[in-house]
Amino acid sequence: MVLRSLLRRLLLAPLVLLVLASITFVLIRLAPGGPFDDERSTDAAVEQALAAQYHLDESLGRQYLRFLGDLVQGDLGPSFRSPGETVVAKIARHLPVSMGLGLLALLVAVLAGVSAGTIAAVRRNSALDHGTMVVAMTGLALPTFVIGPILALVFGQWWGWLPVAGWQGFDAPRYLLLPVITLALPFAARIARLTRAGMLEVLSADHVRTARAKGLSGRMVVWRHVLRGGLLPVISYLGPATADILTGSVVVEAVFAIPGIGQEFVQSALSRDYTVVMGTVLVYGVLLILFNMLSDILFVLADPRVRNRG
Repeated sequence: MVLRSLLRRLLLAPLVLLVLASITFVLIRLAPGGPFDDERSTDAAVEQALAAQYHLDESLGRQYLRFLGDLVQGDLGPSFRSPGETVVAKIARHLPVSMGLGLLALLVAVLAGVSAGTIAAVRRNSALDHGTMVVAMTGLALPTFVIGPILALVFGQWWGWLPVAGWQGFDAPRYLLLPVITLALPFAARIARLTRAGMLEVLSADHVRTARAKGLSGRMVVWRHVLRGGLLPVISYLGPATADILTGSVVVEAVFAIPGIGQEFVQSALSRDYTVVMGTVLVYGVLLILFNMLSDILFVLADPRVRNRG
């Protein structure tokens, strides 16, 4: 049953991407302005030549069919605003930055969230439990566009410990700390709450009481019998969380001047670079489907009840 469900979702993935691409195609074309509009007036002949070069003088239906034909061949087209550069080249340059930043933030969020949630569950109703949940609620309440400037102000401007903007690559950790923490904090807070709730449910289970009755220490009970079952809600959350981290990096990249795919997407949308917007949306769609399927597979592997049912 589980394998059948995964195969069904895999077969439906192209249809989902087609619907996503179609909606994006229509919306970006309906937005006012065009890719060659700017503050200076452009000669009408030049505008007509550019429109003909990029097939923008054709009907919307013909442009859509041309886009689908190129997409089937793996061609996302050229960038309208960067002559001589393809959409694939742009994505290949910016996507690794966002992916690396997102995966680092996800790692920090999982480690911090699981640790905090475990401590809170084991010390239920203690001051430590209440304090941890207050911090988690604060992390959930504050959006990244508030967290980022606050961290930059405190650690960059006031104390001067860390740079507030710029990008020096992944071998310069001083430039990574603030954006990674900013991106990870809301997800760490959600993971902490999910871990606490999941572990509290398992802690009251019969097999855990039996393990304690056999004389196992509290630490061994947590590691052997509680942690795996308590992390099932977190595993289910990891799929959409990973996709959310990648798409949520738009704000973080803008705040800390990081040349990722999110910032490139915003700039392309503002300048009506249709092909780059379409390519970026499709990449996000593929990542969302992929990470959700990986999350489902991990959930099946972690929960024997689901695995046996499949």
